[in-house]
Amino acid sequence: MRKLKTIACFAACMACSVANAQDLIVKRDGTIIQAKVTKVSKDEIEFKKWSNQYGPQYTLPVSDIFAINYMN
Repeated sequence: MRKLKTIACFAACMACSVANAQDLIVKRDGTIIQAKVTKVSKDEIEFKKWSNQYGPQYTLPVSDIFAINYMN
């Protein structure tokens, strides 16, 4: 069941990425963050929220992230 939920979430993210021009960060808990990814390292991801690209820089550990769908 969990695998089916993950696949459905990933498919929804792929459909959203076609409709919008931002990066989508999919967290392991199913949360989707619309963002502009600025840096990817082996330990963490740095990004700015799409709604406030001139605002603060946010950081998430790689262990919390399921997938990143880039705008291109």
